[in-house]
Amino acid sequence: MAEDSGVNMDGITLLAELTDKQRQAIAQQCVPLSFTAQQQIIDQASDTTNVYFVLTGRMRVVNYSLLGREVSLEDVDAGGHFAELAAIDGQPRSASVMAYSDAELASLSPLNFNKMIDKHRIVSRQVMMSLAGIVRRSTDRIMDLSALGANNRVHA
Repeated sequence: MAEDSGVNMDGITLLAELTDKQRQAIAQQCVPLSFTAQQQIIDQASDTTNVYFVLTGRMRVVNYSLLGREVSLEDVDAGGHFAELAAIDGQPRSASVMAYSDAELASLSPLNFNKMIDKHRIVSRQVMMSLAGIVRRSTDRIMDLSALGANNRVHA
């Protein structure tokens, strides 16, 4: 556990291949945050760029249709991370994130996140694998919604 930040990054999947000392160095750069269930963490299209690690709890990544309907994109459990896109490209957020349950997070600045992926090749590879998974799931969803009939789209 990091002495200065009070953040324990041992359970973070993205950092699993790092040594304890390397995880502690990253933890010292993080800001610990607490959220209650249903509290918004990120608003879609905001210009914040921090990356978040889920220490406890569950997050829900969502988007909203033009009519205000919530579309759940992904749940992120303890050990996961989210919000790396804005840290990588500096663009506005592409989705909103809500705490699905009470949660403890660690927030890392985009500068430190990018230094981390530059320094630790295995972490960079894990980030690429995570982003590749997002692209594949999105591609499948687009194909389903584009190719299926109306009744089947509703069911999907």
